[in-house]
Amino acid sequence: MFSRSKKLAQQTAKQLIAGHFTLTAWWALRHAGVFDAMLKLESEKKEGMIPLVHAARANMAPDVLEALIDYLVTTGMLAHKGGQVRLTPEAKSLLKHENPVLELVCAYSPILASAEHLLARLKTGNTGSSRKTDAFLDAQAKRYTPEVFPAVLATLKAHSCTHLLDLTAGTGDLLMYAAKNSRNIVGVGIGEGDIRRTNRAIASNDLAKRLIAIAANPIEICNDTKRTFARIGISKQLWDEIDCILACNLFSELTKDPDALTKTLSTIAKNFPNARLLLIEPTASPRFDKNYYASELSLLLRLSNSTPWPAEKWRETLKQARFRVLAESSLTTDGLTLFLCKPS
Repeated sequence: MFSRSKKLAQQTAKQLIAGHFTLTAWWALRHAGVFDAMLKLESEKKEGMIPLVHAARANMAPDVLEALIDYLVTTGMLAHKGGQVRLTPEAKSLLKHENPVLELVCAYSPILASAEHLLARLKTGNTGSSRKTDAFLDAQAKRYTPEVFPAVLATLKAHSCTHLLDLTAGTGDLLMYAAKNSRNIVGVGIGEGDIRRTNRAIASNDLAKRLIAIAANPIEICNDTKRTFARIGISKQLWDEIDCILACNLFSELTKDPDALTKTLSTIAKNFPNARLLLIEPTASPRFDKNYYASELSLLLRLSNSTPWPAEKWRETLKQARFRVLAESSLTTDGLTLFLCKPS
């Protein structure tokens, strides 16, 4: 009964999520004139739109345009064949007889704000935001608690990792889960959000003697460890005691510049020669597609410049950065893969 109820809840959530995302993407492209351009091409030249060509002509950000188009293809509003994109009969019907109720929904402030943000990005070519809001991190923790957190804890225990540096602590949920389930674990969490809130949560769970959250930029800690640690008060003794660095959904934001990513990872290996690195990233695989929200998550990742790499690409990059993979775990949630590595 519970399993059936949970499945029904997921199906309902999928409908709500897909509806919201479809409307947002639809209105962004509609008001940017993309659909009018498609209809004109089909009418005058009997051909579909080539996204990169249109982006260049209309001064649009090609990555954002392609991401929105690809998502609407998954919803059946657009068709992609032979490198060209066309409106489906359903989409043409909607354009011809635009529903006034949809106009009302579009006017509803949260969706309109999202559409205007995408339209602005489409027109200006701004890069995606990598900053994780507290709401984002809360939702992530709720998704990760059933499968991801236990897998992380099992990996830490199997390799006797007890002194943790969590580069993406956020709301502190992962650190608190690990500390609650292993008396030997102590750790420092790095975050850029509401650190006081995180430390309040740590204190309310009676973990203040073992855990602390500190405000800092995680990439600066990787690339300029000595100076950043001195600024935020992490001593050389504490630095030397760190035996595992946790990095969840951090480095996928650097995959658009593989050289910079490899350099950052190499610096970690140099500055933490005796520590393990537990890399936790979404990977392109059939596991990713098993999530009922896969299409929407894929769109979000692409818009934040975090397109998932296949596991093979991560292994190759880690090797170039002089890390040796000790253990690898494949999870279903968000298509995540856990890579436990040590400097080689």
